[in-house]
Amino acid sequence: MVIQRHHDVARVARNDDDAGDYTLIVRARKGANDFEHYPVRCTRLFVCVPPRVVLGWVGVSRHLRSVLHAVESGSLNHVYAEDAAHPRGVHAPHPLLGQTVSSQYESSHWFQASYSGGRVADLWHHLRLSSPKRWWSVLRAHLPFATSAAEAAMHYWPHAYHRWRAVPGFDLRTAVEDAVAPNAVRCPGLFLANEAWSSNQAWIEGALETAEKALRRAREPPSSPSPSRPLRWVRLE
Repeated sequence: MVIQRHHDVARVARNDDDAGDYTLIVRARKGANDFEHYPVRCTRLFVCVPPRVVLGWVGVSRHLRSVLHAVESGSLNHVYAEDAAHPRGVHAPHPLLGQTVSSQYESSHWFQASYSGGRVADLWHHLRLSSPKRWWSVLRAHLPFATSAAEAAMHYWPHAYHRWRAVPGFDLRTAVEDAVAPNAVRCPGLFLANEAWSSNQAWIEGALETAEKALRRAREPPSSPSPSRPLRWVRLE
């Protein structure tokens, strides 16, 4: 296995010839702002990137619309502060901070002042963009204990995890199995391995789960698609 650094996939398309394989257009960085593109052909394609990336691959995403839109992303926000005197063993839930968690390392004075998701994470992100000073003063005012920390570091991810959309009759096991090989007719040999379409979303266990399922499905002999039923016309009087 070869891992290519400083590369990304710009486009994926199913070939129209009898081979029925895929052509990937790979973009490689050459220098600071120079890139080169080159094609790669393959018969098996394991997609391990978020749905929003796959949506940009028009050549295959038009055949995967149902599974790509079956999940939605959520945001996360982490705020870390440094205080040599901060208490240990604190794990306090809070409606505005999300959670406050002490450091698990005795040699580190950094603690997690806020760990939030969804609209609460967006609130902290937008507040810091509008007024960093007010952001820090509001954050300190809501901590469950006093702190001498003068500043904090924040990390915000707008698409940090995924969740299944709520629909009538949803079955998690069936949804995961169907998502691993999303379209065996139009996109044979294409497999999804990602926490986004797993039963353990937002965790690495979800990525491992779908990776194992994708490998198992890839080893199975290709099956011929079931013939569609002929249309039955009914005359309405």
